[in-house]
Amino acid sequence: MSDRNVRAVAPKNRHCVAHALGCRPLSESLKSKSEITRGEELCLKCGLCCNGAIFADVQLMAGDYAESLAELGLAVKLGGSARKARFLQPCVAHDGCRCRIYDKRPSYCRQFECDLLKRCSGGRLAKEAALEIVGTAQERVALVKKLLLDLGDTEINLALGVRFRRTAKRLERGGPDQSTADLFSELTLAVHDLNGIIAEEFYPGNRQTFA
Repeated sequence: MSDRNVRAVAPKNRHCVAHALGCRPLSESLKSKSEITRGEELCLKCGLCCNGAIFADVQLMAGDYAESLAELGLAVKLGGSARKARFLQPCVAHDGCRCRIYDKRPSYCRQFECDLLKRCSGGRLAKEAALEIVGTAQERVALVKKLLLDLGDTEINLALGVRFRRTAKRLERGGPDQSTADLFSELTLAVHDLNGIIAEEFYPGNRQTFA
C-alpha cells in the first residue's frame, strides 16, 4: 500500500495496533519518574491536544509517512490540491492521557507545545496552578460530551467541534421541541465556556475553535 492510496484507515481493533507493534506510551518509556519533566507530567494529566477538544485534525509534516502511521492505526486522510495529508482527532493512539505510539508519533505531535505547557515549563506558572486549569478544562470537555450525548450525538470518534456543528445542523433541520431547544442552548453555553478556556490558557488566538 502506498502513501498515495491512503484515504481513511480504520482497522479493526485499531486501538490495539500500536500495542501489538511494541510501541511504548510515555508512561512506559525508558525514563524513570524522577526524569519526567514538569512539562511531561502536565501532559500526562491533560491530553486536550489529542482528544479532539482543540484540533479536528493534525497535518502530517516532512518526514512523516502516511503508510507507516496508518499501519499504527491512525486515521490518515490525504489532502486535496492545496491541503496536506492529515490524521483525524480524537487520535486513536490517545489512551486516557497517554500516547500508545509515543516513540513513533508524528512530527507535529513532537513539536507542539500549548501555551499552558510553555508557561509551566518556563517557570512562569506553578505546576499546581496549571493542573487546576487542566482540571477545569477537562470538566468542561466532559460537560460538552454529556450534552452532545443527551442530544443524540454518539459519534465519539469525531472532534468535539465537528460533533457540535453536526448537532446544530441536525436540530435546525428537524425543528426541535422546547426541551431539546433548551438542552441545545445549554450545550452552546458549554461550548462557549470550553472555547474560552482553550483560547485563554492553551491556544491563544483560537477563540473560534468550534465555529
